[in-house]
Amino acid sequence: MERRQVRSFVGKVLAITTALCCGSAVVAQDTGWRFHGSFYIYGADTDTTIGSLESELGFSDAFDNLDLAFMGTVEARNGRWSLIADYMRTDLSFEGDTPGPVFSGAETSLKTQFFSGYAAYTA
Repeated sequence: MERRQVRSFVGKVLAITTALCCGSAVVAQDTGWRFHGSFYIYGADTDTTIGSLESELGFSDAFDNLDLAFMGTVEARNGRWSLIADYMRTDLSFEGDTPGPVFSGAETSLKTQFFSGYAAYTA
């Protein structure tokens, strides 16, 4: 297996393990609502191509340059109805030398934030 495939596989295993181990259920009193929350890890490699320039940011490199990360899901169930909220935020920053004589280096900062909300009915 290539190094990249191994890192991708390890990232997926970490995500599944974290989701299974860290979930916890809480039941509200006097209502039919049940609440469940979990944290997870999402590991991915990033490949970028701009013209003839290519770059790769592997999961281990991203982890080394991680400034902040939070990923979690909250679910509320009442009978067959579910309300689900998923939130993910990451902040990365890194610097390095640039090829060629024009610039001596580059400082990069990447911030991502995702929120997803769902309503579901179990048939």
